[in-house]
Amino acid sequence: MADSTRMFIAFEGKTCIARGPLADVALRIQTVQALNPTAPLLVFDASSSELVDFDHRGTPSEMLHKLAGDLAGFEDAARDLFAGQRERFAKLLLPWPEDVRTHLMQLATVAFGAPAVEAPRHA
Repeated sequence: MADSTRMFIAFEGKTCIARGPLADVALRIQTVQALNPTAPLLVFDASSSELVDFDHRGTPSEMLHKLAGDLAGFEDAARDLFAGQRERFAKLLLPWPEDVRTHLMQLATVAFGAPAVEAPRHA
């Protein structure tokens, strides 16, 4: 079934917060995450009840570990990613190689669920 016809259902804890096409559910998830980055969110395929990985922090976290696990500030950056600390995350990436920094900031923008913060550049 194409994503345009598939229906999804999202829960914050035990409360249903969205039901409908993926785009609608994604927008609601983004809104909730912007208000509460640590909200316990689960998204399911409404037909199969299959859990949908909707926590975009997982992708930047994996890339963060693989690309920057040996760089200064890695552990703090990982904590800030999961805590939704966008500005601190961006500052910690400042001394990292530009290509790594740029890519991680692009991925993190989705995870943070709010307007992008441009990756800082060296002066």
